[in-house]
Amino acid sequence: MNSSHVKSSNKNQVAIPNFKIEQSQKIDITANAGTFLFAELTKRLDIIDSFAKLQIFERKRIGEAVHIFALVLNQFTGGDAITDTKNIKRDDAFRTIFGDIHIPAPHTSGDFLERFTKEKIDTLRAILWKMQEKSLKKLSKRLQRKIIISLDSSIYEVYGNCKENSSQSYKNLFGFYPLLLHIQHTGELLDIVFRAGAEFTATGADTMLEQNIVRLKPYFDEIILLADSGFFDKKIIQLCEREDINIKFIITSELNQPIRRKLTSADTAWREPINSENDAEVPAGQRNSNTMNHRLLALKTALKKHGKALKIRGELEVAEFQHTVSAWGKQYRFVFKRQRIKEQNLTDQANFFENTEEFFYHGYVTNIHHDDATLESIIQLIDSRGHQENFIKDFKRGLGTVHIPTKHFFGNYTYFLISMLSWNLKCWLMDIIEPGLHVRWKRFRYLVVKVGAQIIKTGSYVVIRFGKGFGRVDDFRTWFSRLQAFNFA
Repeated sequence: MNSSHVKSSNKNQVAIPNFKIEQSQKIDITANAGTFLFAELTKRLDIIDSFAKLQIFERKRIGEAVHIFALVLNQFTGGDAITDTKNIKRDDAFRTIFGDIHIPAPHTSGDFLERFTKEKIDTLRAILWKMQEKSLKKLSKRLQRKIIISLDSSIYEVYGNCKENSSQSYKNLFGFYPLLLHIQHTGELLDIVFRAGAEFTATGADTMLEQNIVRLKPYFDEIILLADSGFFDKKIIQLCEREDINIKFIITSELNQPIRRKLTSADTAWREPINSENDAEVPAGQRNSNTMNHRLLALKTALKKHGKALKIRGELEVAEFQHTVSAWGKQYRFVFKRQRIKEQNLTDQANFFENTEEFFYHGYVTNIHHDDATLESIIQLIDSRGHQENFIKDFKRGLGTVHIPTKHFFGNYTYFLISMLSWNLKCWLMDIIEPGLHVRWKRFRYLVVKVGAQIIKTGSYVVIRFGKGFGRVDDFRTWFSRLQAFNFA
């Protein structure tokens, strides 16, 4: 056998070395070195002392700021539950980044949350709102005093009956049903209202909106509210129209009988939308991948087995009309889109679809007049609300809020408000170090947080020393310099 051939082939093999475990007694290393950027942001925002106003403890062995900060750090580093704080508690190098912070034991953090009452919840919310003022000032200039906010709710399922105020929701899931209010442009959370699972979608939404719109009014001249059909509610509409509030809204419409009669009336003029995506040209040279849609094939097989037809939606049409909802007592603009339902008889050999007289309808009610926004622009604006679904999903999974931590209602409420702080701190940090880059928590941790480095404490500095093979040192230098140069006033 040719020896050169053997040598060449060996290079293509994977050679696993032998391993040995040792622990350094001199060098501190952490896998979360990127959190020094978060530490710098916290220091420059000067937010730690404000938590002392909570006055949860009379004897302060561990202050309120430490408890809240420890829970935020746990979420930044990927902890899904309070018990995960034990991992950062054991990481001396990581704690050095934050001035040798004392991380409370998990049961101590749980006890801290359970001390909260409704009054303390309101105090914490006021503190968080105060922190957000600087961000709102900056955002006001960037958006030319125009802002879009998006209101939604989401069910958090729990198991067992040990969680206070957990109850059966409209989806027959047992748990909680919080309201979440986002800024559409940045994903920042303006507010969270924690509620029992049995609450109606719009319960408490009018109060939440009123409080937050009052907050936004000094910074924004135009506010547009986006919401789904759960908020097709008289209280919401009246609030938006109130003289001292006076904001625009686009809310997904219900499909009740009066509205259905309007949709099928001969007076309603349906047409193709201008600049429809259906009319977009296929890019030249685009290749058909010829891949099989196994999901569609399985659906066709199942429908054929039961003698049913395959239904798809046809071309998009749009229309608008004026309609008075009897309970509201005022006429509003309704914008709707529809698609004809097409059927394919899977038992026949013919492979074509037949039109039916059945339509899929979806529409919105708004107080934005036609002179201010076209029908297409209204639809495009409300369709962009899909971002909030991604925000809520990331808030659940990325921050681990899907795990309800305590058995006490106000303790869980507090945890959600602290999670709102974590969420916004991440938004603010990314807006400074990489403006325009919107990443979810998993990607954020990969890019910024989960970075291995030596942590060396000197007389006046804590040195973050990356390894010689680490290729993103320049990124961290740039990000750190942007943080130091940013004007927080």
